[in-house]
Amino acid sequence: MVPEKSDQFLVGNAARSYYEQIMELGVEIFLYQPGIIHSKTMTVDNDIAFVGTSNFDIRSFALNFELNMILYQGEALWTLRALQESYIDESRRLSLEEWRKRPFAAEAVQSVTKLFSPLL
Repeated sequence: MVPEKSDQFLVGNAARSYYEQIMELGVEIFLYQPGIIHSKTMTVDNDIAFVGTSNFDIRSFALNFELNMILYQGEALWTLRALQESYIDESRRLSLEEWRKRPFAAEAVQSVTKLFSPLL
């Protein structure tokens, strides 16, 4: 889940440059409608969850001082999952077909910003 409208031009477009690649692998992308969402959570098969300050990228894991927590089952995991579901209710799913129909100008900007993604 990502905000539909990013507040960071470079970061937002660099992130979007990977959408097609990950959707082809089966990842679903939900665009959060109400505004910016900055939570960093991930749930895998409703059995394990990650929550913390990390952006789930190599920079956060190797260079920055980030902290994540892993939740295995239990009440905390289900509370987090309920929160994620409430965010999904306020989002719309982006389809691969819709993504491939985006304007050429947007695709060009994303291709250029992708070059900077290792630095962002």
